Amino acid sequence: MGVNSKQTPEMFDRYGPMILNGLDATVPFKEDTELFDIHSYHLGFSDAYGHRVDPSIGMGKCLRPTLCLFVCDALGGSVEQCLDAAISIELIHNFSLIHDDIQDQDSERRHRKTVWKVWGIPKALISGNALHTLGDMATSMQPKQSDHNVALSKLLTNAYMSMIIGQCEDLSFESADYVSVQMYLDMIAGKTGALIQSSIMMGALSATKELDQAKKFEEIGFLLGQAFQIRDDYLGVWGDPAVTGKPIGGDIYRKKKTYPVIHGMENVSGTTRKDFKKRYQKEVLSDYDVSWIMAVLEDVGSRQSTLDFIDDISNRAKMSMIEIGLPEWAREEMGYLIEFLSTRVK
Repeated sequence: MGVNSKQTPEMFDRYGPMILNGLDATVPFKEDTELFDIHSYHLGFSDAYGHRVDPSIGMGKCLRPTLCLFVCDALGGSVEQCLDAAISIELIHNFSLIHDDIQDQDSERRHRKTVWKVWGIPKALISGNALHTLGDMATSMQPKQSDHNVALSKLLTNAYMSMIIGQCEDLSFESADYVSVQMYLDMIAGKTGALIQSSIMMGALSATKELDQAKKFEEIGFLLGQAFQIRDDYLGVWGDPAVTGKPIGGDIYRKKKTYPVIHGMENVSGTTRKDFKKRYQKEVLSDYDVSWIMAVLEDVGSRQSTLDFIDDISNRAKMSMIEIGLPEWAREEMGYLIEFLSTRVK
């Protein structure tokens, strides 16, 4: 099936309404409480004026909580009892998005102004911190505490600590003279991969109540996170502007050191290497600079290398899935999800 014709995996429709209802209950809409207005806006339940809107328009696909519920379901667990864990993951993810938008000075997310552009940086920071707290609280909303709840909380805490460290490394890479491909891969394993990995493991833990069983899902979670981010990197350079809403070479304009750029830097030599680094050190890159860099990336095979790497990750993820021993329906859906994430166009 071609990339443009690939339909959204069924799991998003199956678990999406539960996730939206869970988020709406955990972060209620309160007209007289500005902080909750901000949360409601960021999560897609209201507009910047406090009016309720259809959340399916302003929200993403909720990949992480969907994965959590899907794995729990596939292993015969109770999706309803796993919902609090799934909601906690999505709240932690959204706390990171609010802070990430501030760090990157992004003015738009999901075709709307980012929180800091509407309410300013101080309130955006407070909103992100509050979502973080709500995410922590959601893992302990079960009426009865147990070793299982504690294990879920530890998984999530370790994951978002890795995510925060990865975000810090990502910022430091922007001013670093040298970043290797391996350094970059180690960074995204935290920044992007840790929460995706923990989502899958928390779903498995919710179903089996056994941490050893959950650890069997570490590898596929790691690979899914890597595939997701590297595809993002590809789209950040070569994505279709009509689909992504961003210019061709968008990550280069922002001087982001993503996989294609780092691969290019590692594979150029002589005066071209010097020119490449010199352009990336400029305060603002011109259209000509971006075109020049993209031509160099094409010449040294960075575009094809990125696509080949995504294919390799996807194949390894499929092999890892087979070894886990999911039921047939779940293997089919997970295989389709891997294809979807590694070939998505936005």
